Amino acid sequence: MTRIDSPASFGAPASSNSASPQSAGSSQDAPHQNTAHHQDPAAQQNTAHQNTAAHQSPAPHDSGPTPSSRAVANPASSPVDFTATDTVFQLLDPSGQLRDPRENPDVPELHRQLAEIANDLEPQTLRAFLRDMTIMRRFDNEATSLQRQGELGLWAPALGQEGGQVGSAHALRKQDQIFPSYREHPIAWVRGVDVVELLKLFRGTQHGGWDPTAEHNFHIYTLVIGSHTLHATGYAMGLQRDGLVGTGDRDTDAATVVYFGDGASSQGDVAEAFGFASVNKAPVVFFCQNNQWAISVPSSSQTTVPISRRALGYGMPTIRIDGNDAQAG
Repeated sequence: MTRIDSPASFGAPASSNSASPQSAGSSQDAPHQNTAHHQDPAAQQNTAHQNTAAHQSPAPHDSGPTPSSRAVANPASSPVDFTATDTVFQLLDPSGQLRDPRENPDVPELHRQLAEIANDLEPQTLRAFLRDMTIMRRFDNEATSLQRQGELGLWAPALGQEGGQVGSAHALRKQDQIFPSYREHPIAWVRGVDVVELLKLFRGTQHGGWDPTAEHNFHIYTLVIGSHTLHATGYAMGLQRDGLVGTGDRDTDAATVVYFGDGASSQGDVAEAFGFASVNKAPVVFFCQNNQWAISVPSSSQTTVPISRRALGYGMPTIRIDGNDAQAG
């Protein structure tokens, strides 16, 4: 299993919905309910698959004078503390044992708040996590076999990314809009999309044959790397203009969530989406799944710091989570 850092979200709504800063990782954990049985099947591997989430709620522009280059402090003399950004939020370790951040005085306050929310998960929700991950692991294996046999022209496996996907999908509300890349099969399953439709797409017999907003609010797959982050941001801005954000009505307030990989985070389209989302305070969550490889390029060739920090440059709060932990996802 590779280690995955998925920017679980960059950009967050000001509205009170499941994609808000407090609940983008809202497939929280239910501490004393058979925790060993709700770990992602891929989590038994050696290294943690991690995601990072960033939720936009940028501060207003500083109206003060722009400092000259002479006024810039020497970074070496004034180091920045990235503890809150770089610390991984985790509720279950790879063996399925509970980890309660509230018992650790050194973890960021946000981690304690999310762990508190996690206590409210019902046992049936945890069983749903396990069921969905197990079913989709089996589906993924079968689809991979079909591709190896030449029955599918292409297949992008979700192997090792089920935890973050299933957990975050369960945290969303029905009215939230999901913009996937091309391996969000578990999310499609949770939202009620017939997974046979996914196979048709990769077999080349259709070109995304479901109506994204008819029932599931799960948009069609995007194979152009990173472009769908712009779609999600634009849709979120449309929600603002339609008055579907920040009303306080949990049945109508909506947000968009966009899933992409570590490689996509280096794309220009993604940088533009971050900028538009931040400036417009769009209700969008950017969920980056970092499996440590952008096709054949390792993360170390893309950045020297955790990908989650990229959100900070756009004024968006961020959280880094263990992507193998469905409750944290």
